[in-house]
Amino acid sequence: MPCEWGVHIGLSKIEIASFAQIASVVSMAVSALVLVGWAFDIDVPKRVVPELERVKPNTAIGFILLGVALIARDGVGALEYFFCEDRHI
Repeated sequence: MPCEWGVHIGLSKIEIASFAQIASVVSMAVSALVLVGWAFDIDVPKRVVPELERVKPNTAIGFILLGVALIARDGVGALEYFFCEDRHI
């Protein structure tokens, strides 16, 4: 049966595959916010740290691709491993 997407709050149901996968999901999410900031000309998402320079769109795309590569190294079903209770991958 295919897995239902959803986040399970109980700590006993969450298993962390590896630090690399968590870092890749976080970097992809931050990079996606940076791209939204560039698309809609909002300055806050463009600056991850306010005192530093803005993140360029090509850098954000590079971090998204790196995140995809880190997730892909463990196989196609790495995201399902995070969000699914029944892991038939």
